[in-house]
Amino acid sequence: MEWSDGWPIIGQYQQGDTVGEPVETWRMPVVPQSIESGDHLSSRHSLYDEQIELIDGIDGAFGLQWQWEANIQADWYATDYEHQEIRLYACSFPSHLENVTDKALLYEAPQLLLQKLPSTHFTATTCLHIYPQSVTERFGITLFGRTYTYLAIEKNAEQQYRLSLIRGYTYQDEDGQELEHPVEQEVWHTILDDLEVISSQPYMPNPIYMRVSVWLDNESAHHLSPISEAREDQIPVSILHAAQSQFSYSLDGTNFIDIPYVASVHPGHWVGAKVGIFAVDLNRVSERIELTDQDQGTIGYAEYSSFVVEQQSQSI
Repeated sequence: MEWSDGWPIIGQYQQGDTVGEPVETWRMPVVPQSIESGDHLSSRHSLYDEQIELIDGIDGAFGLQWQWEANIQADWYATDYEHQEIRLYACSFPSHLENVTDKALLYEAPQLLLQKLPSTHFTATTCLHIYPQSVTERFGITLFGRTYTYLAIEKNAEQQYRLSLIRGYTYQDEDGQELEHPVEQEVWHTILDDLEVISSQPYMPNPIYMRVSVWLDNESAHHLSPISEAREDQIPVSILHAAQSQFSYSLDGTNFIDIPYVASVHPGHWVGAKVGIFAVDLNRVSERIELTDQDQGTIGYAEYSSFVVEQQSQSI
């Protein structure tokens, strides 16, 4: 994108045609000299410092790198500037897959808080406390696109904290076969026996840390000519076709347990892949229910205290 007379010009000109032709590579953005050294790549960001920042304590505006999947609604979240946390409510949302699935799919959720992938080799780690109210509520981290993966925590009907990894497909399955409708598949789960459920305490006693690692599959990337021909000062747009990902979790923020499932990264519809956080109620409803202040006391929520993005070496 370039600016011309105050207007954004997206894409490039082709001879005899108008602007708008997608590009395979593009020059790197200019960065301030203070961060050109690369020391910032391993810096840690709280939700408010840079990753999600408050413009002021009243409006509670997010940093521009964050994007909701639909027009923002005030009952999706609350901010705690003093403790530098964001609360995401597990709101239900209308599902258009009636008579197809027994619950709503994350792909339909409008309240996903996401940002574009920052690099070809990185980890994104979040820390959250959950306060569940229903067995259909899910809280966690996602790598989102037309094919997506998410790590979610819930409190199940047996009053246990359950962690699961879900793979979602919207138009094609893992083998490239066309689908009649979007589907989700649980590929892994575990019961967090170390987290005791106390009946008099409706929230999880300890935080849980969730992480997604993304890296470029060098063997696959070798066959992508736009990438191999790109100069060092250019960004390869087609990088996602060779990216892989793996999720992990920790109960102490130090010792992470890798989930034994490696998934490819896919771009979204008209947009690239994104990474971010969510709180949803997957109980299917036919129309949006606008919550009042009294209603918000009856649904679950998660409090996210950090979202850390760290650059990784290419030897992941």
